[in-house]
Amino acid sequence: MNIMVEPRSTAAGPQALGRGADHAGVARQALRRNALCALCVLLLAIPARGGQPAIDADIIFAERNPGVKGDHYYSNFGYSCTNPDEWLYGDDGARLCRLDPQTGRLTVLLEDARGGIRDPQVSYDAKRILFSYRKGGTHHFNLWEINADGGDLRQITTGDWDDIEPCYLPDGGIAFCSSRCNRYVMCWYTMYSSASPLMDKIGGHHHDAKLTADEQMRVRLWIDTAAQYAGTYAALGTGQIGAWWHNNEPIREMADAWPTTAPARDAVERRCADCHGKMLPRFVTDRIPVDPYGDFEGWQRPTSRFSRHTVFNLTKPAGSLMLMAPLAKAAGGYAAGKQEQATVREDRAHAPKAVGHPVIFETVEDPDYVKILAHLRAAGQRLDEIGRFDMPGFKPSEQYVREMKRYGVLPAGFDPVEDPADVYAIDRNYWQSLWWRPETKGSARTAEEQSQHDEAGHTDH
Repeated sequence: MNIMVEPRSTAAGPQALGRGADHAGVARQALRRNALCALCVLLLAIPARGGQPAIDADIIFAERNPGVKGDHYYSNFGYSCTNPDEWLYGDDGARLCRLDPQTGRLTVLLEDARGGIRDPQVSYDAKRILFSYRKGGTHHFNLWEINADGGDLRQITTGDWDDIEPCYLPDGGIAFCSSRCNRYVMCWYTMYSSASPLMDKIGGHHHDAKLTADEQMRVRLWIDTAAQYAGTYAALGTGQIGAWWHNNEPIREMADAWPTTAPARDAVERRCADCHGKMLPRFVTDRIPVDPYGDFEGWQRPTSRFSRHTVFNLTKPAGSLMLMAPLAKAAGGYAAGKQEQATVREDRAHAPKAVGHPVIFETVEDPDYVKILAHLRAAGQRLDEIGRFDMPGFKPSEQYVREMKRYGVLPAGFDPVEDPADVYAIDRNYWQSLWWRPETKGSARTAEEQSQHDEAGHTDH
C-alpha cells in the first residue's frame, strides 16, 4: 500500500477523523464488490479548524481476473515453457478505478475489455498513477502512467517481456520487476529474473561494499547454482530428477509391474519393514507416501534418509545401501550384531549419526538378498537402455532447446535431433551470459555488442 499526501483547499471540521472508521467500512464493501486484485491509497490531507488535520482518502485500485495458475507469484504473466501458446495471465477484462469512500462514487480511469491491469502506484505529488498494463490483443505487461484524473495516458516501457510491480522512487526514477533477464524459475519452466546485478553492488562503489576476488567468485557461483541440483536445466521436465514429485513428470517409466518387482517388494516387506516401517522404499520407483514433496534430498526431509535415490545404486546394484547395510561384514557388507525388534524413528531435528545395522543377510546366497539384487540389476539394465540426462546420448527437451535459442546461447540453426548437445557446457555458457561484467573506460561496446545487449533485454542500471 502506497500513501501519498496532498494539501486540499477545502476546509473540514475536526469530526472528519471520527468518521474515518465508517468511511473505511464503506471502502471495504466497495472493494469486495469489485473483486480487487490490487489497490493503492491516495491520501488527501485536509487542513482542519483548530490546527488538527482531518484525513480523507481516495482509493486507487486495479480490477482484473486472477492468473491461470494462481498458486505462485510468477504464474500470472508470461507463457508456459512447455507450451509457448499457453499464456498464464488471467482472462481478458480489466479496469483502473478511483473510489471516493465518503460518497461511494466510483470513477473508471481506464478500462480494457480485452486487456489486463495490475499494480497501481501513486506518485509522491499525488498527481500521477503508475501501473502495469497488458493492452488488449497483446500478451505482455508493460509500464504505463496516467494522471490521477484519468488524463494523459502514456506508455513508459515496451518489449516482448513483462514489466510488473512498479514503484516510484524519491529521486524521480522507477523501480520494477521484469521478466526480461532470460531466466526461468528453477522448480519449473516459468519466467523469472536473474540475481546477477548483485555483482554490480560488490565492487566498492555501492556504500563502499567491496569483496575480495575470492568472495566475488563465491557470490557468482552462488548465483549460478540457481540451476536445479541435478546440475543442468536440461533435466527439468524429463521425469529424471526426483525431488518434488511433480518434477518427475512426465514420468518416463514406473517399475510397479516388472517381473522382478513383486519378489523384491515381498522380500523387503518381510525382512526390513518391521523396523523401518513405511519409510523404506520397496522397489526402485516406489514413492514414499509420507510427505507431499516426495523425494526431496537433504536430511531435513522426512524421506531423505531412506530415499530411493540413496538406498538404490543402479550403476553398481550390489553396492546399494539396501543390500550393503543388512549384509554381514563377513560377506562383504556393513552389518554386525544380532537383529532385535526395534522401530527406526525419524529425527528431523538433527543431522543423522552413524549407526550400526544388525545382520539380516548372512550371505549373498540368501534368497531374499538375491531377489532384491535381481530387481536392482533389471533396473540398471533398463536405465542403460533408456538413458539419463547425465549419460551419453541424452537429448535435451524441445523446451530447453527453444529457450536457449531465444537467449542466444544456442545458434538458431541448432538441430536437437542431429546435433550433439553437451547440456552442461550449454548451461555454463548460459550462466556466463548472465554474469555482470564491468565496463572500463575506453572499453565501450561495439555496435554489434550493443545490438546483442539490447536484443537480450539487458539494461545498464
